[in-house]
Amino acid sequence: MLYDAHWQRKTAITSFSRKMTSDDFYILTETMQKFGGHFCTKLADAIRAADSINKHRILHAFPEMIRDYGPESRFAKAMLADKENV
Repeated sequence: MLYDAHWQRKTAITSFSRKMTSDDFYILTETMQKFGGHFCTKLADAIRAADSINKHRILHAFPEMIRDYGPESRFAKAMLADKENV
């Protein structure tokens, strides 16, 4: 069971992070800032400050951030819908 969870985690991060554009990272960090808690907002700051290697390390350590706050998340979709309505 642990192996499956690790494999799924590794697969999710490598497949998604390779496709992320600078716009995707912007959406991710904006969503984290707007909807996340204190730790999440600090992690968003770290992602913004990181070079590409460290950005990948952060997202590999916390793949749920992509799932919860990434461009395909419900939070990101809500945030983008709000911006379109303005």
